[in-house]
Amino acid sequence: MVQQFDGLECKKEWGMVKHVIKSVKKYDMIEGWHHIWNSQSQSINQFPNINILVKIALLVPLSNAIVERVFSQHKLTKTSLHFNWDKAFNQWEKEQVRRVNHN
Repeated sequence: MVQQFDGLECKKEWGMVKHVIKSVKKYDMIEGWHHIWNSQSQSINQFPNINILVKIALLVPLSNAIVERVFSQHKLTKTSLHFNWDKAFNQWEKEQVRRVNHN
């Protein structure tokens, strides 16, 4: 069964869950939520909208550096393989002048 997200209820839940979050300040975001879910399992049922929101937040990367590197490498590869028609035409014109006309 897919849970539905309710924004208004999430605001109410956030007001209640703040004190729980303050107790895990020594952890980073991922470790903190794992600690909450493991030590206070009732919070999953007590704050269902916050639970959905946190799961979504944990799925989204905090940095897109890896993705940017992939696109950058793709661009470099594509550029090096890209055929430059202008350069080829200019080279052809230079060589054409040097050709001997056998007519």
